[in-house]
Amino acid sequence: MPPAGGSNRFGLDIEEVNRRWEQIGANQINVRDLMAKCLMLDEMNSADQTSILGLGCDDLTRAMQRSHSRLLLFDGSLDELDTLKNAVSDAGLKITKGGRVFTLSGIHNKAMPLQYLRDHYTRAGLKPPQIIAIGDGENDLDMLQAADIPCVIPRKNGFRLDLPDAPNPVFATEPAPSGWHYCAKIALERLGIAVK
Repeated sequence: MPPAGGSNRFGLDIEEVNRRWEQIGANQINVRDLMAKCLMLDEMNSADQTSILGLGCDDLTRAMQRSHSRLLLFDGSLDELDTLKNAVSDAGLKITKGGRVFTLSGIHNKAMPLQYLRDHYTRAGLKPPQIIAIGDGENDLDMLQAADIPCVIPRKNGFRLDLPDAPNPVFATEPAPSGWHYCAKIALERLGIAVK
C-alpha cells in the first residue's frame, strides 16, 4: 500500500484522489453543481450498491475495495459530464465510463503495470514474459492494446470491445466467467502450454 496521500508507480492512491476531488469543489465554484450530480457508491449502503452493480455479497465486497479509484453515477447531461471531465483532468484525475458506473481515478491506466513488468525483467537481464490480458470494458482498452495476447470477453448486455490495432486478439463468445476460461485456454495454447 502506498503512503497516504501520495502516488506510486501505478497511480494515485485513494487518499490523493479524494483530496484532489475535494480541492476541485473548493476551488471551482462553477463545477460544484456538477460534482453534486455525482453519486459516490462508497457513500451508499450495500443494498443500493448491490442494486446498481448487480453483484452478490462477496463480489460486491471485492468490487468496493478500491485503493486507487472511486465508483460513481452521474445524474446529468453529456455536456455537463464533459465539463466535469475537463475540470477533473486539470486536477490530474479522470472519469472513465465502465459497464454500469463511472470510475474516478488518477490519470493512469491498466497498461502501466504491464510496462513496469517488462522493464523489471529487462533490468534484471531477463527476457520479458509474454503478457496475457483479459478485459471487457473501455477502462481495459490500454491494457489490452499493451498485452502480447489481448483477450476480450463480452459483457452480459452483449457489448464487446473492438481492438482494431491488436495483431491477434482472442475474442470470447460468452461473458464471464466462462469467457475468462475460454480466453485463458486459447491464450495459453498460443504460448504452447497445453490446457485441458
